[in-house]
Amino acid sequence: MWYAMLRSLSSWLLISLISSTIIENIRDECQTGLAILTFYYFDFCHVDKQDARNFLSSLLVQLSDQSDKFMQVLSVLHSSHRHGSRQPSEDELLQCLKEMLELPGQGELYILVDALDECQNLTGFLTPRQQVLDIIKQLVDLKASHLHLCVTS
Repeated sequence: MWYAMLRSLSSWLLISLISSTIIENIRDECQTGLAILTFYYFDFCHVDKQDARNFLSSLLVQLSDQSDKFMQVLSVLHSSHRHGSRQPSEDELLQCLKEMLELPGQGELYILVDALDECQNLTGFLTPRQQVLDIIKQLVDLKASHLHLCVTS
């Protein structure tokens, strides 16, 4: 039993090391102003970080922090929801993200999704993991040449 736990821990450490290495390499490119990086870690210890809403919200905030153009898109969403007094739906958050990603004249944009397997996969109509996978599929379907996705599990 302890061997299986140790093996699992070793796999987790390797994936975390790989993700950290990817992030550090991309950050070097970001410092030159040639790229934008966002990342999200699904943490099994924090149930509130294991859903599509928090995933999308985090990406939107990270993108907006790095670009005035992205901030303008998010500001329109914020204004259309009475300046934050109403919560946007997950579909509206996704649409906002798509609008950001489809803006012309962008440099390279990286989205790293780490530990997707830690996103809940409960039984039910549409599990949190399935929702996130659907979002990722929709981002891939954009076929944006500047968008690079990396998903670890």
